[in-house]
Amino acid sequence: MVIVNCEDVIIYFEGTECNYGPLDLSFILFKIGWYNSFVRPTFKLNQNEDTVAFLIISSPKMFENAFIPFLQQMSNQLTGLNDPIDESFSNYNVKVVHDFELHPNRRPKIVMCVAHASGAAYLYHPNSMNISDEQKKKMFGVCLHPKYGGWFALRAVAFFENIQCPDLVRTSSL
Repeated sequence: MVIVNCEDVIIYFEGTECNYGPLDLSFILFKIGWYNSFVRPTFKLNQNEDTVAFLIISSPKMFENAFIPFLQQMSNQLTGLNDPIDESFSNYNVKVVHDFELHPNRRPKIVMCVAHASGAAYLYHPNSMNISDEQKKKMFGVCLHPKYGGWFALRAVAFFENIQCPDLVRTSSL
């Protein structure tokens, strides 16, 4: 286990933003504890509360800046891809939970709750609304971004399982 200070984590992610920002990808830092404090026990992650992770978000221009070039590069290998957009971002060496992954019981993984817990987007969840249980059964949660509204995508959550940063402070809140 490596414990790092906040400045080192921020410097690393500023470099990441410089490298991937032109593709219109954003990286939002958060700690596992922020997520765990937001979700029910069933969804809590079994990691230290200070474990560093980040949410990867794509904005509307990612389609032109990253996805179309990927399709052009892979044009002769496109048969068999289930979801070309997600396939174009799946080759990274960190523990990653993609937006399309499900648990074996078909329960969705953590991406929308991470968006809310990290301050990247606001999750409007049926349980947070003052409506009947019958009405809640017919509704799904939705995330809204402060800049893009609904025109963005939660691509993945990446965990640095061996890195903890106790002094990382939330910089955004909705």
